[in-house]
Amino acid sequence: MRHASLPAMPGANIIMNAGSLVATFAVTSGLGMAYWLVGAHYFSREAVGLAAAAISAMTLLSTIASLGLGTALIGELAKNVPLRRSITFRSLASATLTGAIFGIAFLIVTPYVTSGFHELSGDGAITAVAFCAGVAVMAAGVVFDGASIGLLKGGLQLARNAIFAIAKLTLLALGAYVLSRKTADGLIIAWVVGCLISLVFGIARLRSLPADGSIGRRDHARLLRIGVTHQTYNMAYSVSSLVLPIIVVTVVSVQANADFYVCFMLASALFIVPNALVTVLFAVGTQEKGELAASIRLTLVSSALICTFGAAVLAVFAHPILGLFGRQYSESAGALRVLTLVTFPLIIKNHFLSLTRIRGTVQRWLVPAWIGAVCETTAAYTGARIHGIEGLCWGWLIVVAIEALLMSPSVIKSTQVTVSPEIQ
Repeated sequence: MRHASLPAMPGANIIMNAGSLVATFAVTSGLGMAYWLVGAHYFSREAVGLAAAAISAMTLLSTIASLGLGTALIGELAKNVPLRRSITFRSLASATLTGAIFGIAFLIVTPYVTSGFHELSGDGAITAVAFCAGVAVMAAGVVFDGASIGLLKGGLQLARNAIFAIAKLTLLALGAYVLSRKTADGLIIAWVVGCLISLVFGIARLRSLPADGSIGRRDHARLLRIGVTHQTYNMAYSVSSLVLPIIVVTVVSVQANADFYVCFMLASALFIVPNALVTVLFAVGTQEKGELAASIRLTLVSSALICTFGAAVLAVFAHPILGLFGRQYSESAGALRVLTLVTFPLIIKNHFLSLTRIRGTVQRWLVPAWIGAVCETTAAYTGARIHGIEGLCWGWLIVVAIEALLMSPSVIKSTQVTVSPEIQ
C-alpha cells in the first residue's frame, strides 16, 4: 500500500519553508529587540533616535549599493559551479566598494538637505567613519546572504545573522560603560562592528569553495545588469518603509524617531508573516503552477489569521509593551496601533508582487510600482508635517491601502483559476 508523500502537498511545503523563514526572523529580531531595549535604557532618546535614523540610512544605502547581486547570485551560482568562488568574491568586492562610495556621498550631500544628521557629517568624525564602513559591510552582507542561498548553504546565512545579532548586542552592552551615553556613537559602532565580525566569519567559511576559474569582465557586467533589474523592482516595494525613519528625523525630531523606530520594529514582526509566505509561494508557484490557486488561498488565509491575532495583541497591549523601552516610549502607542493596520494591505501587495514574478511580468509593473513608492513616501512626509509620527503612519497606511485595493482584483482572481505565464 503506497503512502502519500509530502512533496505532493505544496501547502505543506509552503508552511514548512515559510515557518523556517519566520523562525530565522524570530531569532534575529528577538536579539534585535534586546539591542534596542539596552539602547533605550542606557542611552538618551536623542542618541537612540539618531542611531536609528543612521542605521535606517545605512540599510537603505546598503540595499541599493548591493546592486541586486544578492538576488542575481541565487540563480547564477547554480549555473556556474566551476566559477562559484570567483563570482561570489567579485560580487562581494563590488558591493563593498559601492557601499563605501554611497556612504561618503551621503555624508557630503546630507548637510545641504537636512540638519538631522549633523552629528554624522559634522563633529562626529568617528561616527562618520563608522557610518561609511557600515554601509560597505552591510552591502556585502546582503550579497553574502544571497550567495549563501544560491550555494544551498542556508544554514550559513542563519549563522551569520545570529552572530551579527549576538555580537552587536554584546558590544553595545560593553559600549554603554565605555562610550558616552548621550551620543549615538556606541549604538552605531556596535552595530557596524557586529556586522563586520559576522561577515568575517561568513567569508572564512566561503573560502573553502574550490577556485576552479575566474569570472571575466563581460560575465561580471552581465551579472550586474541582471542584479540591477531585480534591484529596481525590489526597491520599488521596499524604499518607502526604509526612508520613514529618515523622514521622521528630517521633519519631526531625532527624539521622535526613537519612538517611531521602536514602534516600527514591533510592527515588523507582523510584516514578516505575509512576506515569508509569499517568498515561498514564489518558489512553489514557479514549479507547480497547477497548484497555484490553492497555494494562494492558503497563504492569504494564513496571513490574515496570523496577522489579525498579532495586530490585536499589539493594539491591546501597546502601552505596556512600549513601556518596556521606557515610560516616554509608551506615549507613541497610537502610532504603533496605526502601523499594525498596515500589515493587512501589505498582505495583498506582497501577494501581487509574488504573482508578477511567477507570471514573468515584472517589467510591465515596474513603473506603476515606483509611482506607488513615490506616493507612499509623499503621503508619509505630508502626514509627518501635519501630525508628527502618527500622521506619518496614517499617510503611509492610506496610500498602501489604496494600492492594495487596486491590486486586489488580480489577487482574488488568482485564487479561482490557474494562472498562466501571461498576465490575465
